[in-house]
Amino acid sequence: MRKVLAAAALAMAIAAPSSAASILNGSFESSLGLNPLGWRVTATGGRTGALFVVPANYIPSFPAADSGRNALRIRSGVSPANTWTLAQTVATNTGQAYILRFSMLNQGQNATESVNVTAGTGTFSLGNTAPYGWTDFTLPFFATSASTIVSFTMRHTGQQSFYMYLDSVSLSVPEPTSWAMMLAGFGMVGFAARRRRKMIAA
Repeated sequence: MRKVLAAAALAMAIAAPSSAASILNGSFESSLGLNPLGWRVTATGGRTGALFVVPANYIPSFPAADSGRNALRIRSGVSPANTWTLAQTVATNTGQAYILRFSMLNQGQNATESVNVTAGTGTFSLGNTAPYGWTDFTLPFFATSASTIVSFTMRHTGQQSFYMYLDSVSLSVPEPTSWAMMLAGFGMVGFAARRRRKMIAA
């Protein structure tokens, strides 16, 4: 009986009219420098200017943005324990299913870093990794209220410089079939990542 009710609730969540939730300036094309349009930026541990929007081929930077020309760059020097949060509040329907999509690039440089992403019931964490090129990430979630905070928190705890980039942040309402496949594949606790063949700048 519980499975039937859960299935019915899922079907209602997917079929419910959506509020056309959308991310403002998700590809960071509307601004350069600090305080990107539509986003709130907070920082702790110093270097508050370390999170800013740069164009492709900014030195040192990435050879090409994931979408358009600009991307958000997260840079840390040797100061340890720096944390930056990038957040945006979007209008959502309570109980509605959504998919958050975004792309990241990590130039690493032997630093220790972590990324935490939250949206509604969804959460995703990525610890220290080797450098990688533009990679697509997918986070499914249910909205728990009429507004949802989409939040990216980046933390640097090492003694080496590192550069990370964020681009192509978007929200969509999934089709019933694609949502069912994601539930089966991730159990609503994971995420999907697809790496594409875009090289990291030397």
